[in-house]
Amino acid sequence: MSHDPLDAFAANLVRRRRALGLTQDDVAVGAMMDQSQYSRIERARVDPSIRTLTRVARALRTTPAELLIGVQWSADG
Repeated sequence: MSHDPLDAFAANLVRRRRALGLTQDDVAVGAMMDQSQYSRIERARVDPSIRTLTRVARALRTTPAELLIGVQWSADG
């Protein structure tokens, strides 16, 4: 199990997107971003801004807080 907060966040995105039956492109369009940008977020390659987090949450019909469940902060980075 990874302790990287981006990995936990990304897993939440994938789980929510699949539960809704959406494609990455569907979410990207709803979040007003390029599909490749959304894909990088979902693969934990990009640390999204608060604004991006809120747009993605809206596209996934949830709240930013729901997408952050299980995400642990670490003083190690």
